[in-house]
Amino acid sequence: MRFQWHKKQTAFLIRLIISAALIYFLIHTADTRSLIDTLLSADWRLFALAMLFSLAKQGIEIVRLFLLFRVRDIHLPVWTVVKIMMTGTFLGTVSPTSLSTEIFRAYGFAQHMEDSAHAVSAVAINRFIGLFSLMVLATVSSLWQPEYARSIGAVWLAVVFSMPLFLLALGFSRKFRHLFEHPVFQKIDFIARTVAWLANVARSMFAYRRHRLMLAVVFVLSIIFQSVRVIVTYLLALALDVHIPLAYFFIITPIVLLFTTLPLSVGGIGIREGGTVYFLGKIGIPPTQAFSVSIMWFLAALTSSVPGFFFYLIEGFGGKRKGRKQEQRTKNEERRTKNED
Repeated sequence: MRFQWHKKQTAFLIRLIISAALIYFLIHTADTRSLIDTLLSADWRLFALAMLFSLAKQGIEIVRLFLLFRVRDIHLPVWTVVKIMMTGTFLGTVSPTSLSTEIFRAYGFAQHMEDSAHAVSAVAINRFIGLFSLMVLATVSSLWQPEYARSIGAVWLAVVFSMPLFLLALGFSRKFRHLFEHPVFQKIDFIARTVAWLANVARSMFAYRRHRLMLAVVFVLSIIFQSVRVIVTYLLALALDVHIPLAYFFIITPIVLLFTTLPLSVGGIGIREGGTVYFLGKIGIPPTQAFSVSIMWFLAALTSSVPGFFFYLIEGFGGKRKGRKQEQRTKNEERRTKNED
């Protein structure tokens, strides 16, 4: 037990060092005085508009998960779903990795359900469809605007085109997933946890196999959700007077978001900033301006998580615990009785 605790602390310390090193490098690459001036001269009306889009984005994500619950006959109050989703967003924003968001949400929903496996199942599918739709969006955008796609380089194009297929293979091919269950890979904590999560996704998809139309609806909502995320980044760039075609953001934003999910830094800090500077630099944007876009991106993420912060302060995580599972059990029994009648 003590070994495991030290292992986790060491991993967190390494991620913290990586984040600090990347931010230190980017600050010294940029002109600090010019960076501050750029941020202070931002068009805060566009920033406010970006925040409205961020709230709309969270609304779409709430609807997605609400639909996944309903097809499994899980009837949670809408307000409960809203509070847990937003609180999970806040806790995930201030946690070491973006995957923590899903862990907090699954835990929160489990407190309201008779069978916690349903919560884990719905959240896992929601996350998988979100990642898959993100890379599908980047792939379609690359095919639609090949001149912008070529500018990011062949290696990153290969990542964009292969990732959707890779995710599908890992999620639904037991033989392919078995390759990553080799003892060598299992020693790497992130790979072991990812393979276990994907196995859960596969089991969850089997449970949802009779609801293909609903899964298609959730996928379409995910595409809209990811598109809004890209538009938010585009608006933040415009707020800083960085004028880049929206199509380019549809290619680079998914790649940056994908890499922030990796446990390489604390909460993706440093990875997001470095990726933004790198890809915007590919089309001639100076490091100072590109770095300012990434800072605004981080500020936008923090700002949009504020509602979750207030929910957490008022009710803690998951709301009031007393009698929640019993209440859910009673409601389910009442529904079953009505259906039998």
